[in-house]
Amino acid sequence: MVDDLTTLLRVAAVPGPYVVVAHSIAGLNAQLLARQDGGQNVVGVVLIDATPPGLIAVLDSLGIPIPPPDDPVENPEGIDIRASAAQVLAAPSFPPVPLRVLTHGLSFGPPLEDVWQEVQLAQSQLSPAGRLIVARRSGHFIQIDQPKLVVRAIVNVVARARHNVAPGRAVSAAA
Repeated sequence: MVDDLTTLLRVAAVPGPYVVVAHSIAGLNAQLLARQDGGQNVVGVVLIDATPPGLIAVLDSLGIPIPPPDDPVENPEGIDIRASAAQVLAAPSFPPVPLRVLTHGLSFGPPLEDVWQEVQLAQSQLSPAGRLIVARRSGHFIQIDQPKLVVRAIVNVVARARHNVAPGRAVSAAA
């Protein structure tokens, strides 16, 4: 998917730099893109209740099954979540770009909730310019429950990215 996105941006002639915004499982793609790019074109990232790559090991340890890519009911997108997480973990470190990690405030319930909040905090610490934002009135779909919070996070990252980008380079948002 990361290769598809970079190809699409190139073919559509959408030049960088970019602020990448991703929700849920797409957070793996956003992280991989940012890590592979190393801060050259991806100059900011917003992760919205995004799946961290380390969650796979946690789910395994809790005995929570991960749907395989060929399960059309539990995994309708057909994503190989294990392979995607492994790609992120094998990639270079996350670049020191502005990063906002939004996490839900309405509990999934045990046993996943405590672990989810821990891994969200860890994701926010991937960059020295990272920050965790708890959407207290939201479930997993923060962009639906608290859209203004998501917009503020994106605007904040774009502003910080613009401050860090060389003059003459406009920052684009890719979602």
